[in-house]
Amino acid sequence: MTLTKRREQILDGKECFMLRVELPTCFDVAKYLAKAGVVNPKSGKQFTPFAVWHSSMKWVIFHPDEARPYYQAEHAPYAFDDEEWEKWLVLTAMRIFRNSRGSFLRWMRVMKLDKEKYKPLYAKRYGITGWNVD
Repeated sequence: MTLTKRREQILDGKECFMLRVELPTCFDVAKYLAKAGVVNPKSGKQFTPFAVWHSSMKWVIFHPDEARPYYQAEHAPYAFDDEEWEKWLVLTAMRIFRNSRGSFLRWMRVMKLDKEKYKPLYAKRYGITGWNVD
């Protein structure tokens, strides 16, 4: 295996998200998946709660229109205002792409978000200085 080979997405992000809606914690989702036979193929053990969270949140940031009603149903304060929802998505994407400025900026481009508007949120984390954010 080369260092540059990308890992396959093993967990289904939408499934993880929908289970997170039904079950109280990511730990419970991981246990549920393990009982259903969905385990880490390398270790044969259940996925960690972080893996479940990461997979589900990655799905959310790429499918915000599908996910938003679930957050609104839970009365998440950021889910009702468009500006706050967008800001929350950017902050969540920063967690998902914590070590990859390129992936984060590609996500912003795919989601058609204004880079300059959110630059104060992400510039320091990704070491961006000056006006050029590409």
